[in-house]
Amino acid sequence: MCASRKTGRKVITVIPLENRYAQISYLAKVAADCNHQTAVLYRDNECVLPLVDLLEERDIPYNIRTADLTFFSHSTVQGVLDLIHLAYDPRDTEAFLRIYYKLGTYMDKQSAQRIAGKVNRSGLTIEKAIARDEYISFHVKKKWRAVWTVLKETVRKDGYSAVTDLIYFSGYQEYLEQTQKKTDKLIILKNLARRKKNLREAEERLSVLKEILSAREPVPDCRFTLSTIHSSKGLEYDEVYLLDAHDGILPGCPIPGKKASQEEREAYEEEWPRAF
Repeated sequence: MCASRKTGRKVITVIPLENRYAQISYLAKVAADCNHQTAVLYRDNECVLPLVDLLEERDIPYNIRTADLTFFSHSTVQGVLDLIHLAYDPRDTEAFLRIYYKLGTYMDKQSAQRIAGKVNRSGLTIEKAIARDEYISFHVKKKWRAVWTVLKETVRKDGYSAVTDLIYFSGYQEYLEQTQKKTDKLIILKNLARRKKNLREAEERLSVLKEILSAREPVPDCRFTLSTIHSSKGLEYDEVYLLDAHDGILPGCPIPGKKASQEEREAYEEEWPRAF
């Protein structure tokens, strides 16, 4: 990317950082020391949530042009929340019935409903109800034992480690990949779980963050603005940062290789014009 205006100085600078969370920490420092009109631009509203979380935590002022709350109710996020509910309440049949088929245990709907009914009537944990059910195969029971092991271990870990383990070792990540569902939101969830003591605190922070964004009012005279690229069209700032400027994220298409088709090359070339 090159600037069209010749100013005699370097206009665009690449800031190399280790990972997506490192850029959040960097931008929080920029916001804290902001003394001129500065914007952070990003592709989707959910991309900025970890930065918003950190700014709120450190009480750093900012304005956000749009706040889309659909992230919090998205099915991918709800799946992780269901796992958290089961980890803390092994009798939560509602969460169980929403998530059982997403964990690669091969349990059918009829068995899941029967187990839920037993738990509601007897007060047994779902784990014990499955173990004692004579109609469920040994293979399915073995799969569920592995799931319960993961759930029990995660409640003793910090937020980031616990959410990561829930996603990868419960079978949920594999389900999302097999059903060709995007996993971008899982990366956001893991970054939101950083600095949280446990799963419960991570879950509660999601609710708080949703409340904050839904009730947020503009901060007068604040020079630090968060905006999607689309919402920034026609506006000017003294300094602009592009969040997630990384191949596969922004732009969303990977850089075409030597053997890429014409269609792949055209898709990549279209990424930036569409964004701006």
